[in-house]
Amino acid sequence: MRLRRPARRTALLALALASVVFALVVVTIVRGEESSAVERFDAQDAATAAASDALPRMLGYGHETIAKDLDEATEVMTEEFAKKYTELAPQLTTTAEQRKIDVTATVRTIAALECGQECSTTDVRLLAFVDQTRTIDGKPASPAALSIVVEMKKVDGDWLIDDLTTS
Repeated sequence: MRLRRPARRTALLALALASVVFALVVVTIVRGEESSAVERFDAQDAATAAASDALPRMLGYGHETIAKDLDEATEVMTEEFAKKYTELAPQLTTTAEQRKIDVTATVRTIAALECGQECSTTDVRLLAFVDQTRTIDGKPASPAALSIVVEMKKVDGDWLIDDLTTS
Protein backbone atom coordinates (compact mmCIF):
# COMPACT_ATOMS: atom_id res chain seq x y z
CA MET A 1 0.00 0.00 0.00
CA ARG A 2 1.35 3.38 -0.98
CA LEU A 3 0.81 6.47 1.09
CA ARG A 4 -0.69 9.45 -0.58
CA ARG A 5 1.34 12.63 -0.73
CA PRO A 6 -0.34 14.43 2.22
CA ALA A 7 -0.02 11.30 4.38
CA ARG A 8 3.59 10.84 3.30
CA ARG A 9 4.38 14.47 4.20
CA THR A 10 2.72 14.06 7.58
CA ALA A 11 4.70 10.88 8.25
CA LEU A 12 7.97 12.56 7.22
CA LEU A 13 7.17 15.63 9.30
CA ALA A 14 6.39 13.44 12.33
CA LEU A 15 9.63 11.50 11.80
CA ALA A 16 11.63 14.73 11.50
CA LEU A 17 9.99 16.13 14.65
CA ALA A 18 10.69 12.91 16.58
CA SER A 19 14.33 13.03 15.42
CA VAL A 20 14.71 16.62 16.65
CA VAL A 21 13.13 15.79 20.02
CA PHE A 22 15.39 12.72 20.36
CA ALA A 23 18.48 14.80 19.53
CA LEU A 24 17.52 17.45 22.11
CA VAL A 25 17.00 14.80 24.79
CA VAL A 26 20.37 13.21 24.01
CA VAL A 27 22.17 16.58 24.08
CA THR A 28 20.53 17.46 27.41
CA ILE A 29 21.54 14.12 28.95
CA VAL A 30 25.12 14.36 27.67
CA ARG A 31 25.50 17.92 28.96
CA GLY A 32 24.13 16.87 32.34
CA GLU A 33 26.58 13.97 32.55
CA GLU A 34 29.49 16.19 31.51
CA SER A 35 28.52 18.79 34.11
CA SER A 36 28.23 16.11 36.79
CA ALA A 37 31.63 14.65 35.84
CA VAL A 38 33.25 18.10 36.00
CA GLU A 39 31.75 18.68 39.45
CA ARG A 40 33.08 15.30 40.66
CA PHE A 41 36.57 16.03 39.30
CA ASP A 42 36.52 19.46 40.93
CA ALA A 43 35.48 17.84 44.23
CA GLN A 44 38.28 15.28 43.94
CA ASP A 45 40.83 18.02 43.24
CA ALA A 46 39.66 20.10 46.20
CA ALA A 47 39.63 17.08 48.54
CA THR A 48 43.11 16.07 47.35
CA ALA A 49 44.49 19.56 48.02
CA ALA A 50 42.89 19.65 51.48
CA ALA A 51 44.26 16.21 52.38
CA SER A 52 47.74 17.16 51.14
CA ASP A 53 47.73 20.02 53.65
CA ALA A 54 46.00 18.10 56.45
CA LEU A 55 48.04 14.88 56.54
CA PRO A 56 51.38 16.46 57.57
CA ARG A 57 49.58 18.32 60.37
CA MET A 58 47.88 15.16 61.50
CA LEU A 59 50.83 12.77 61.27
CA GLY A 60 53.61 15.06 62.46
CA TYR A 61 54.39 16.50 65.89
CA GLY A 62 57.17 17.75 68.14
CA HIS A 63 57.72 16.27 71.59
CA GLU A 64 57.76 19.72 73.21
CA THR A 65 54.54 20.84 71.49
CA ILE A 66 52.72 17.55 71.04
CA ALA A 67 49.56 18.44 72.99
CA LYS A 68 49.15 21.63 70.93
CA ASP A 69 50.08 19.85 67.69
CA LEU A 70 47.52 17.09 68.22
CA ASP A 71 44.84 19.57 69.24
CA GLU A 72 45.46 21.72 66.15
CA ALA A 73 45.36 18.62 63.94
CA THR A 74 41.71 18.05 64.91
CA GLU A 75 40.83 21.29 63.06
CA VAL A 76 41.19 19.40 59.75
CA MET A 77 38.95 16.49 60.83
CA THR A 78 35.24 15.85 61.11
CA GLU A 79 33.96 15.86 64.69
CA GLU A 80 33.45 12.10 64.69
CA PHE A 81 36.96 11.34 63.44
CA ALA A 82 38.49 13.93 65.79
CA LYS A 83 36.98 12.02 68.74
CA LYS A 84 38.67 8.79 67.60
CA TYR A 85 41.93 10.63 67.01
CA THR A 86 41.97 12.28 70.45
CA GLU A 87 41.45 8.90 72.13
CA LEU A 88 44.99 8.02 71.02
CA ALA A 89 46.47 11.33 72.18
CA PRO A 90 47.28 10.49 75.85
CA GLN A 91 49.34 7.42 74.98
CA LEU A 92 51.09 9.16 72.09
CA THR A 93 51.77 12.28 74.17
CA THR A 94 53.32 10.29 77.02
CA THR A 95 55.57 8.27 74.71
CA ALA A 96 56.66 11.30 72.65
CA GLU A 97 57.48 13.38 75.72
CA GLN A 98 59.33 10.59 77.54
CA ARG A 99 61.39 9.48 74.55
CA LYS A 100 61.65 13.00 73.01
CA ILE A 101 60.19 11.86 69.69
CA ASP A 102 59.71 14.38 66.88
CA VAL A 103 57.93 13.34 63.68
CA THR A 104 57.75 15.13 60.34
CA ALA A 105 55.30 13.84 57.75
CA THR A 106 55.59 14.54 54.03
CA VAL A 107 52.99 13.61 51.45
CA ARG A 108 54.91 12.01 48.61
CA THR A 109 51.94 11.49 46.31
CA ILE A 110 48.16 11.49 46.61
CA ALA A 111 45.28 10.75 44.25
CA ALA A 112 41.58 10.02 44.26
CA LEU A 113 40.55 6.38 44.24
CA GLU A 114 38.09 5.08 41.65
CA CYS A 115 34.59 5.56 42.99
CA GLY A 116 32.49 3.71 40.41
CA GLN A 117 28.78 4.20 41.05
CA GLU A 118 29.44 5.79 44.46
CA CYS A 119 30.97 9.02 43.15
CA SER A 120 30.00 12.09 45.12
CA THR A 121 30.80 15.77 45.30
CA THR A 122 30.79 15.65 49.12
CA ASP A 123 32.67 12.40 49.89
CA VAL A 124 35.99 11.44 48.29
CA ARG A 125 38.36 8.53 48.97
CA LEU A 126 42.06 9.12 48.37
CA LEU A 127 45.20 7.03 48.42
CA ALA A 128 48.20 8.84 49.87
CA PHE A 129 51.83 7.81 50.21
CA VAL A 130 53.38 9.57 53.18
CA ASP A 131 56.95 9.53 54.47
CA GLN A 132 57.48 10.04 58.19
CA THR A 133 60.89 11.11 59.41
CA ARG A 134 61.54 10.62 63.12
CA THR A 135 64.09 11.71 65.61
CA ILE A 136 64.36 10.22 69.09
CA ASP A 137 66.19 12.37 71.60
CA GLY A 138 67.67 14.34 68.70
CA LYS A 139 69.01 11.28 66.89
CA PRO A 140 67.61 10.13 63.53
CA ALA A 141 65.39 7.06 63.80
CA SER A 142 64.22 4.73 61.09
CA PRO A 143 61.89 6.46 58.62
CA ALA A 144 58.44 5.12 57.89
CA ALA A 145 56.75 4.93 54.50
CA LEU A 146 52.97 4.79 54.88
CA SER A 147 50.23 4.09 52.39
CA ILE A 148 47.01 5.60 53.63
CA VAL A 149 43.42 5.51 52.43
CA VAL A 150 41.90 8.84 53.42
CA GLU A 151 38.18 9.50 53.42
CA MET A 152 37.41 13.17 52.95
CA LYS A 153 34.03 14.76 53.65
CA LYS A 154 32.85 18.22 52.70
CA VAL A 155 31.40 19.92 55.79
CA ASP A 156 30.11 23.49 55.62
CA GLY A 157 32.20 24.11 52.50
CA ASP A 158 35.46 22.70 53.94
CA TRP A 159 37.05 19.35 53.09
CA LEU A 160 37.84 17.46 56.31
CA ILE A 161 39.37 14.07 57.08
CA ASP A 162 36.53 11.71 57.99
CA ASP A 163 38.51 8.49 58.31
CA LEU A 164 41.99 7.14 57.79
CA THR A 165 43.32 3.62 57.25
CA THR A 166 47.03 2.83 57.05
CA SER A 167 48.63 -0.23 55.58
